[in-house]
Amino acid sequence: LGEQVGAAVGDEAGTADIDWEGYLALGLQLSEGARYTEAIEYYEKARKLRPSDPRIHYNLANAHFRREDFLRAVEAYGRTLELDPDYAAALYNFASLNIRQQKFEEALLLLERALAADPDYALAHMAMGQLLFRQGEYDKAAGEYSRAVEIEPGLTEAHYHLGELHAKRNDYEAAEAAYRKVIVLDAESARARGGLG
Repeated sequence: LGEQVGAAVGDEAGTADIDWEGYLALGLQLSEGARYTEAIEYYEKARKLRPSDPRIHYNLANAHFRREDFLRAVEAYGRTLELDPDYAAALYNFASLNIRQQKFEEALLLLERALAADPDYALAHMAMGQLLFRQGEYDKAAGEYSRAVEIEPGLTEAHYHLGELHAKRNDYEAAEAAYRKVIVLDAESARARGGLG
């Protein structure tokens, strides 16, 4: 893979013998380095060799999302879910895209599907909590945030949102406890410190 990576970041000559998995791996490596435009080129090469693999479409969608090319991201997430309707990470990321575009009802449906596919998906519980909080359904939101931190105790963002929810309900003791948990997990968290102020 070292030579393949060299080819990915340099010349094109070393990629002639790469199979779809190699192209996918190169795309993933470039995505990790925030080189999404280049990553897309390799995901496209992988897709041409293996058009029925949902992982390729999923990673292609993520790269388009990161580049804020939402139209192509929607298309690639749609294809991912045609190939694997229960792909929880794709459902979650597609929901995140819908939230970003303020399509909250669509996002809620996608998150419900993600949680049906993977009930222990902490990020999906947190996102569901955010949507429920936005709708004023504080008890349900609290349940989703609590489930998220139960699954993944180090999920700082969920603790923070739980603190916001408690503050909104005037339960300042519980809010303080949640904000202090954030500070334990992330000593630099200015937002949590602000909540304690």
